[in-house]
Amino acid sequence: MMHSDRKSKELDKDKFSNNYPQIANRLEGHIQTYNTLFLVDTKYTQEIVEVINEYLTTPYELKRDKKPQDLSNKEKFLKVNIFPDFNGNIIHLITDSEELISNLFKNHHQPPNPEISFPEVDAGGLGSLQGSIDFWLNWLWMPFYLSLPADEKKKLQLPPDWIEYLEDICSGSSPSN
Repeated sequence: MMHSDRKSKELDKDKFSNNYPQIANRLEGHIQTYNTLFLVDTKYTQEIVEVINEYLTTPYELKRDKKPQDLSNKEKFLKVNIFPDFNGNIIHLITDSEELISNLFKNHHQPPNPEISFPEVDAGGLGSLQGSIDFWLNWLWMPFYLSLPADEKKKLQLPPDWIEYLEDICSGSSPSN
């Protein structure tokens, strides 16, 4: 979609700096945007689609593939990508709308717990990570987990091996092999 006739508006770069999901400011062509990538439990996906649709005149259709949908028009910049992975849905959203970002994050959607995302993994045996589990841990799980106060972390009811593994990471220790 063409955006050449749009003027970029100044975004408040600090407004979402201490939130989960994490927000990066990004320049899309000449338009300043908010860029976010996060994982949610599948039970939250329809709610997220409904929030996106409140922002649009033409409803967003969930296609569940990795190709972003450009839903921009002359007034709004919006690219959305929602697809299944890690037994949840990855949401990648780029927009110039502070209102949309604020509305999306009101309900604090959480990702599936580690034992759901990786049911076959024994966290006690994890060492140096690579591939999909490294991506999941560093980009999707840890930003969520680190945003939680201690009492909220306990409410997750993680299995003991995952608690120990995550505590090792948070303390700066290398998990044992």
